[in-house]
Amino acid sequence: MIIDNVALNGSRAYLQDWPTQGPIDLSKAPHKGQTPQLFDGQVLETTAIDLHIETDDLDAFMAPAEQPIVTFRIRKELFPGLYLDPFEVRAHNIAGFDDFRQGDLARMRVMMVDDIPTLVSDGHPGTKALWTSPLYRLTQPMYFMAAAWEPATSRLTPKGAFEYSLRVLWWPKGTDPEDPGASKIAILAEGADPQDPTHTTDIGGEPPKDAIAYRVAFEAAVVHDASLMEFEVGGEHEGTIGRPLLRAVNLLESVEPGNRYTSLHELAAEAEDFVVFPEPEGPRKRMFVTVPMSASLTEGEWIAIELDPAFSGALKHMTARVQARLFARPAEAGRLGG
Repeated sequence: MIIDNVALNGSRAYLQDWPTQGPIDLSKAPHKGQTPQLFDGQVLETTAIDLHIETDDLDAFMAPAEQPIVTFRIRKELFPGLYLDPFEVRAHNIAGFDDFRQGDLARMRVMMVDDIPTLVSDGHPGTKALWTSPLYRLTQPMYFMAAAWEPATSRLTPKGAFEYSLRVLWWPKGTDPEDPGASKIAILAEGADPQDPTHTTDIGGEPPKDAIAYRVAFEAAVVHDASLMEFEVGGEHEGTIGRPLLRAVNLLESVEPGNRYTSLHELAAEAEDFVVFPEPEGPRKRMFVTVPMSASLTEGEWIAIELDPAFSGALKHMTARVQARLFARPAEAGRLGG
């Protein structure tokens, strides 16, 4: 298969408001832009963004402002179906033998399934299987804005095979994590089917804010057992030993993003290269900045720029051009025999 590989150029290389066919010049409304829409089979590999800024006086924006004057945002699929800015979150991954075995297990065990440590029911359909993680103490209060988890399902898992609930027990700042009565409950999933979405940005119950400690609680009611089997030499095999239920839970903590700039000085300090053009007389008015921005974007993903109104109102001209190469595979041939 031949992969088409071209440099992104022309008007498509400029960040602009594509849905409204907004202007390339970001000094004009709506003062924002993003990379072009990508389709299935396309990958945009970016390395940097070139900014050309022109205003009456660059020095007026060299000191830090109260709000960011230039903000870059990246939309990436961090987990299946969950699109967020990777620079605005930190993932707490609860998975593996250590996390699973150190918790409290009831009618559940930890096994290797397809080389992945997995919570597996004990082979008694019609009963509830429970797992509660160990207590995780945080070094500072944190806010969890989203979550994603991985049920242990496959294409052979029938709908309704099991029903599960996933919660986070967390302790707010000023409470004692050793006191169970001081905990609050955040709901990630309640009465969910394994075929339901496995992520949320709308955490139910009491979303964890200023949390200093937390535990994850998973409860599953197994309806249909699986064909998972284990044979032991010298022992009798009594059929299935349970259904695989859960592989991982990821809690996404909100962090201060790194792609926000409160001054042109900050922008230049982070740049790969920058040039301030001298004027024959008077204040400096034009500058060119190359901001490193390495990303691999696919369908549904983009890089965007937003300008603060106070900054955009003082601009005479501004463009943002992405340095990138576009990779695209040709249409797939149909299978023989239709």
